[in-house]
Amino acid sequence: MLDFRYHALSLVAVFLALAIGIVLGVTIGDSLVSDAERSLRGNLRADVEKAHVDVSEARTELNGRDRMLDQLYPQLVASRLGGERVALVSWGRLPNNIESGVRDAVSKGGGRLDSISQFDTPLTTLKRALGNGVFAEETADDESLKALGRSLARAIVAGGPMVKSLESSFPDNFAGRFRRADAVAFYEAPKPDDGSDGQGVKEREDDRARTIETAMIDELTKHTIAVVGVEATNTEASQIPRYKSLQLSSSDSVDKSGGRIALVYALAGAKGSFGFKSTADQPLPDEALVP
Repeated sequence: MLDFRYHALSLVAVFLALAIGIVLGVTIGDSLVSDAERSLRGNLRADVEKAHVDVSEARTELNGRDRMLDQLYPQLVASRLGGERVALVSWGRLPNNIESGVRDAVSKGGGRLDSISQFDTPLTTLKRALGNGVFAEETADDESLKALGRSLARAIVAGGPMVKSLESSFPDNFAGRFRRADAVAFYEAPKPDDGSDGQGVKEREDDRARTIETAMIDELTKHTIAVVGVEATNTEASQIPRYKSLQLSSSDSVDKSGGRIALVYALAGAKGSFGFKSTADQPLPDEALVP
């Protein structure tokens, strides 16, 4: 009987020790997890607060830079264009901030905005202006498309029957003198990715439109001082790489004073990709920094 009681007490002691160990282990484990969680939360909170401070400081620096350029802008560009006539051409819908930015730069630079040409939907625009028969004939193959692009360029620079047809069909999109453009500010709208059916047809249409556009740009560069690609600070899909492929100088922020300074100098002949985005060669042309 004694042995049995001894063994029973021993078993009770063992189970009691296990229970106490489990309780202590859970308690200590919970404590360690809680400490780690609190430490992690504290570190994350500190990182977020530092990020907010960094963003605030960066924004302050940018605002300071923009205010300085706002003050320098009129003096740096005054009379730089010397009466130069500038045509604004948009391949796609022309945003208001692009138009107003180019207008302001040309005006403050001492130039004149000769004309605005907005090819909202290029092939549809040309088809309606030229008529189905002529359009079909002039877009029959690559050579015909290139010839049409060259004709458009000459019309934009010097006017003629083609411009009159465009003005008549789209009075809100084509306006101005179309007499003698010395330089061109060119905007290409980012291509929408609508994910719609009929992608094969759309791609072929885009290819045809691009052939016309490339030939038009090439011809414009032969008849003007400069063709300068432009976009705004907040343009989601930057077109600067496209302008580079066309061998155009560019300004990536014509909605800001810095971008307008760059545009004026580029229209006067400065070469390069200017602005504050990663695609820029430098913020401003060297000519703007020379006293």
